[in-house]
Amino acid sequence: NLPETRWGIPAGVFDSVQHEMLDTTYQDMIFVAETAYLQLDRSVSKNSQLHNMIEKSRLEIAGIPEFGIRAGVNRALRDAQDNAADLYQHIQSFTATVLGDFKVNQRQIGNLIGADELRGFHQALKPGDILIERRNWYASNAFLPGFWPHGAMYVGTVQEMKDAGIYELVCKAIRQLADDEAATENAPSKDHAQSLRDILDEFERPVSDNRFERHHVIEAVSEGVVLNTIEHSAGEATSVCAFRPALLSKKQIATAVAQAYYYLGRNYDFDFDFESPHTLVCTEVVYRCYEGNTTGYPLQFNLSTILGTRTLPAQNIVKSYVDAVQRNDPNNQLQLVAWIDTDRHRKPSSTLMIFNGSTTGPDHTFFEETLQRPGLTWEWERQQHGILALITRPTEYLFYLCFSTTVVAALYQVTVRRRRRKRSELNQL
Repeated sequence: NLPETRWGIPAGVFDSVQHEMLDTTYQDMIFVAETAYLQLDRSVSKNSQLHNMIEKSRLEIAGIPEFGIRAGVNRALRDAQDNAADLYQHIQSFTATVLGDFKVNQRQIGNLIGADELRGFHQALKPGDILIERRNWYASNAFLPGFWPHGAMYVGTVQEMKDAGIYELVCKAIRQLADDEAATENAPSKDHAQSLRDILDEFERPVSDNRFERHHVIEAVSEGVVLNTIEHSAGEATSVCAFRPALLSKKQIATAVAQAYYYLGRNYDFDFDFESPHTLVCTEVVYRCYEGNTTGYPLQFNLSTILGTRTLPAQNIVKSYVDAVQRNDPNNQLQLVAWIDTDRHRKPSSTLMIFNGSTTGPDHTFFEETLQRPGLTWEWERQQHGILALITRPTEYLFYLCFSTTVVAALYQVTVRRRRRKRSELNQL
């Protein structure tokens, strides 16, 4: 039921066909046509293909006495499902957006990563690196597996692409994607082709007039697939690491970066369904940019089935890397480039660790242990610093709210009892 822009198929075609086939008006037309057909002299067309098809269908239907009732019930159920679908999608989208943006602890959530640490982390990155991030105290962490919930593509600046020797390859890949889109006969694809060409034009602008020199990350958030600064994407995290595909050629890296630009503007996939590229979740951007487990491709991702849906938790990317390190796999698909970790109870609150492919030392062991961290922030802080670490101003507010609510409820009960007692005394008089 999703759109396919390359073939000019808009969204909702399946629903339209299904509704027409099940619509009572359409079925009444079929009944009228069948009645008229039965009243005709069919001896002339008795051996025609149409006649044989109709007769065979009538015999099949006659052998299913409950067909009419079952068809009516199924139609009613489908109508109920269709009418509820839009409401469900709206509720699902709203809930996922609210959960994704809601912070349990509003006081000490912001920017624990220091400017120097972020600058050092940024300098270690190259276009095509995979960012894995975590933001403490977000309610959505409770619904995502593991400590690491978010993934993003680092595409870098135009200058960084040139320094990496992939700029011309990226431009060529984007130009090819634009030509493929323009070759179709539908307006949405042609518009998308023009937007890709606009990106290429902007690449050539001066730094002061080029947003791609200031925005370095492409990621899927609740608003859709967007272009973000490293300061927003990584700088507002509480823990962020970067992986570099180790077995890919420059051309493959360039193609992945071009694909990231191709997906800019797509909607967020609140169904977390990897079957369609038309809506994307955060790790699906990474997954599809790197060919989506195409047979023979040097980078493969370990998908999981969650609630019946195939998906890629960001935790799986970290786990696949750590598992390969622990079994001393010489063909590990990823290299750990850098990691910033934070602790709001310590000063300074952030620590930058540069690895550049190294898999030894206490810092790397410490990173491997992140897989054992709980997804819930309060539980992680309790394990680190004890129960007192959770006593923050919001906790105090919650305590006073509960206390005052209890007092008000008690006073209300006392007042009600006094009134009842007085009413009883008056009745006795």
